Amino acid sequence: MIGYAAAQDHGPHLRSGDAHRTVRLHDLYVRPDRRRDGVGRVLFTAVRRWAAGRARHLEWQAHHERAAPFYERLGHRGDPCPQPDHPTFLLDLTPH
Repeated sequence: MIGYAAAQDHGPHLRSGDAHRTVRLHDLYVRPDRRRDGVGRVLFTAVRRWAAGRARHLEWQAHHERAAPFYERLGHRGDPCPQPDHPTFLLDLTPH
């Protein structure tokens, strides 16, 4: 195995149903010797497509040095959160 991604659909929001339904990306990992080969991009794209079929948002946190630069190269920007070393990324999946 060269990598994996783990994501969870939290189901409908208690008050707003699917209007704020969120998928949480818990982990995306690629073996160190296979990084920068496109594997992470393929895994993230698969998670994003899976999430887009069921939720409004995809959310994750990433370590500011070890993981956030990967997501930034994909065009995403993290926002500060209470855990300062782990910015939060929130992707709106509604079609534009």
